[in-house]
Amino acid sequence: LFRINFSVAAKSLQEQYGISDNQLGLIFSAFGIGYALSQIPGGALGDLFGARRVLTLAIVFCSALTAITAFLDRAWMFACIRFLIGVGIAPVLTNCNRVVATWLPASERARGNGVFMLGIGVGGALTPPFVAWLVSIAGWRWMLLICGAIGLAFAAGWRLYFTETPEQHRGLNTAELLL
Repeated sequence: LFRINFSVAAKSLQEQYGISDNQLGLIFSAFGIGYALSQIPGGALGDLFGARRVLTLAIVFCSALTAITAFLDRAWMFACIRFLIGVGIAPVLTNCNRVVATWLPASERARGNGVFMLGIGVGGALTPPFVAWLVSIAGWRWMLLICGAIGLAFAAGWRLYFTETPEQHRGLNTAELLL
């Protein structure tokens, strides 16, 4: 959601604010730079503080920045916020791998990572039409606000349901923990 929503809004932003193709390229590159620079530190944060905390913070951070994007009006502002969203989303992949390794036995980890990666692909396929639909009915600003709200709702659900380890989860019984 956070990687794709801006791409859908980009044409509207270009028209509204006179953003050139070169400026738009820099805005898109800013995300990739923030992402690339922050993957290793994001994984280290998971080692220090746990995947649950890091993933929750990443989702909240990116959701808030996505919503803030709706109020920006300069190319340099969009570039800065996209850089920060790249920084915020960078820990997700490494920490999701940590979740799979913590929650699944070694014999199930390939399947767990496969399901996780399938989710990324399906989300990447379904998000553009959803976001384009939101832009068509509500405009790009509201689309970004709605995407931010969706992320915050997901973060709240994640924080309430997920635990760092299976042993901490109140919904698992002893037989399940022994698997």
